Amino acid sequence: MSRAARAALVAASLAIASVAGAQQLSVGLAAAGASYREQGSSLRFQGGGLAAHADVVWRRFGLRALVSRLGLEPEDGTRPTLERFDLTQADVALRARVVREFSVEAGFVRRAVAPADAAQEVGAARVGVVADYALAPGASLVARAGYLAGARFSGGGSAPLGADLALGASYGPGRGRIRGTADFEFQHFGRRTTTAGHRLDVPIQSTVLRLGVAFAR
Repeated sequence: MSRAARAALVAASLAIASVAGAQQLSVGLAAAGASYREQGSSLRFQGGGLAAHADVVWRRFGLRALVSRLGLEPEDGTRPTLERFDLTQADVALRARVVREFSVEAGFVRRAVAPADAAQEVGAARVGVVADYALAPGASLVARAGYLAGARFSGGGSAPLGADLALGASYGPGRGRIRGTADFEFQHFGRRTTTAGHRLDVPIQSTVLRLGVAFAR
């Protein structure tokens, strides 16, 4: 079982364990479109897949788990030796509300690929902030910004700079128990390696757009 799959199971277990005492619970499924790049524009892929999330809130605290499964193909004009691969990513974060609209959060990111040598597998800790706004009855907007620390890559190297940004919106008529959701996420790892004593910058960048539906209580 991959690291991302194990992380997803842990996240699901934590969410299920929290449901009994939850003040709010939201689960959802979305279709996803994605682009992925390594080494700047040298290795470019695009594709899509599915994503699922669970979000539990209890008093001032929350737990969010997001799992994405994407199939990525080489873009036109890239190296002919590139191959298709599947990417599974698990994002888990615990957050605490500081004031009404703002929270701080900490968690981890785990990314696995198959076949394993097609792209970099990644693991990193994440710390960040969340801004959550109620725009109107049944409508909300969420913005996230995070620093990805201590990144480890299957091919070695390090990333002194890692960041992600996300913007999401949801709307549900009436009591808002069934909501349409949309979110856009950008992640960047400033990966560096050393070759023959010389530093080599080999950044990794991904963007994902998700459109789906969520059920809340």
